[in-house]
Order: sequence, then structure tokens, then C-alpha cells
Amino acid sequence: SMLADQGHGPSTKLFLGTCLQTTPGLVAHFFRGLQLSDPKPTYRSLSALTFVEGVLRDAPLLPVGLGSLPTEQMIIAAIIPSCITKPLLGKAIQSPSALLVSSGLKLIITTLRRARDG
Repeated sequence: SMLADQGHGPSTKLFLGTCLQTTPGLVAHFFRGLQLSDPKPTYRSLSALTFVEGVLRDAPLLPVGLGSLPTEQMIIAAIIPSCITKPLLGKAIQSPSALLVSSGLKLIITTLRRARDG
């Protein structure tokens, strides 16, 4: 996956957070580019889920007053990345790995909070 192949330490996350906070219109474009592979009880998979959950938690919501009313698809794209799917979440929370289940549940909670607040 894209996240697993790139370093995503604190400096990368900080830079990404600054970019998204400064230009909230990029959130939906960034979310479209995110990819997650099938969750497995490996460090790579856990770190990718944790990274996506952190970015999702910290990313700004769709700004109000963009000039034109956003469509339903634009709103959904800015709230939830398309890589977060029902099969992906199902595999994560049904995993025998407690860490993977925990990461999957955190991702679900963060996604639901973002949808509620968006």
C-alpha cells in the first residue's frame, strides 16, 4: 500500500497536518489517494491503519462557504476516505490479533465521529 511503502513518522504526519489545515480543500483529494491493503497482524498493516486513523482524526472538515454548495459526493469524499470499506473494517475487527482489532475499532470510532461532526 502507499502508506506502507513511504515513511510516515512524526515529521511526515506534522507536515501533512499543516498542509491539510492550511488548505482544507485538499482533504478530499488526499483521501482519494489513500490506499490500505487487507489488514493483517503485521507491523506494516498496524502502522498503516494507525496512520490513516490519525490523519482522519486531525484532518479539517469541509470548509463552509466555498462559493458553491458542495454535492453529497464531495461531502462524503471529504469526511471518509474511499479506502475505508466495510470488508476492510470487517477483516480488521474479526482478526485474532487484539492490536489489529483495536486499530480497526479506533478507525471506526474516528470515522463515525467525523461523519457526525461533518
